[in-house]
Amino acid sequence: MQTVTRLDALTSLRFFAAAMIVIGHADHIFGSFGLAQHLSLSQGVSFFFVLSGFILTYNYQTLSTKKEISRYLLARIARIWPLHLATALIWIALVFHFDRQTYFPGITGVIKLLSNMTLTQSWLPYVNWAISFNGVSWSISNEFYFYLMLPVLVAIPKKYLPVAFMTSALIALGFIITGQLLDLKASDSYEGAGLQGILYFNPLVRILEFVSGVCTAVLFRRYSLNPLVMSRTSWLAVEIGVIAIAVATLSTVGRSDFLQRLGPSFNYYMQREGLWPIWCALIFAFASSRGPIQKLLSIKPLVFLGEISFAIYLIHATILAVAPAHMTVVTLWKFGYIGFWMVLIVAASMLHIGIEEPFRKMMLAAWDKRNSSISDNFRSSYTPAALSCALLMMFAGVAVALRIGVQ
Repeated sequence: MQTVTRLDALTSLRFFAAAMIVIGHADHIFGSFGLAQHLSLSQGVSFFFVLSGFILTYNYQTLSTKKEISRYLLARIARIWPLHLATALIWIALVFHFDRQTYFPGITGVIKLLSNMTLTQSWLPYVNWAISFNGVSWSISNEFYFYLMLPVLVAIPKKYLPVAFMTSALIALGFIITGQLLDLKASDSYEGAGLQGILYFNPLVRILEFVSGVCTAVLFRRYSLNPLVMSRTSWLAVEIGVIAIAVATLSTVGRSDFLQRLGPSFNYYMQREGLWPIWCALIFAFASSRGPIQKLLSIKPLVFLGEISFAIYLIHATILAVAPAHMTVVTLWKFGYIGFWMVLIVAASMLHIGIEEPFRKMMLAAWDKRNSSISDNFRSSYTPAALSCALLMMFAGVAVALRIGVQ
């Protein structure tokens, strides 16, 4: 029972990682009560990557046979690709304009679309490639690469796992030094190969965060064989301590004179993604904890928010793109912010219930029951609630698209 509670708490943490990113992206429209100005919220992506490495390693302790690896890869594709495709199509319908000169310049636009659909867009260090179409999906491109690497990491004998960690750390350091030597631009608006391209979007740099999550899960598995016996009060002190350290670090990393003296490349890395040791400590603490905050994170509403966090992340940019021109309540930003979060959570819930979960179940059912018909898989995967959500999304999308077309 405790294992279920622990995983529930970690699932809830995914929502807080997504919330960091959403708050940062929504700041220019709604404000953020100063959070975006005082905290390095882009570190939420790093939190996601570390947490992903931990949870996957915890769930997949062995991937030794071809059958296990094949089903694992299908499960990962079923987890991310249908929702990625759906949110990309929603973005195209509501935001994208097929202006060949500006947005879709001939064959280049077609290649961009193909790279986005195949989740390879983050491999080119250019902003207009990595964030083409539904821009936030660049991180899903990274995540897909991490999924491909997990069987290799799990297969490595545990005594050699530090070598894999050090190798990924050296690769990241190599890119940081390269950015420094080439004096690459740190501006996120720069469309050439800048620090954002080679450090922030680059899967070869970001895999360090995933590998650190993998290593944390291996350490936790060893620790759980002989866990510490502590009182609830002591665990509460640990929980508050790691949260305080995380908040304090998020607050200070962007304004550190020491980091600035180390140079723009290293400073950029630390501000955007370099706090993965903090996330490792926080995840380890809450996976181990028996305290009240861990219990709070395990309640069903927070767990559900964690389950829909992937949909929250993938749809929030589209809602933010549509909101200023089509939601008059934005002018009353405090109420607009509440409305934005309500719309976001409802939309993400429908995407999770109507697309993400049914398609995942359908694809896995087709694999596990090779002789089942498509209609059998559909009926077993699509509950009345899922079908209702899918139909509501379709009608809502058509209504919004028509409204945009009229305006």
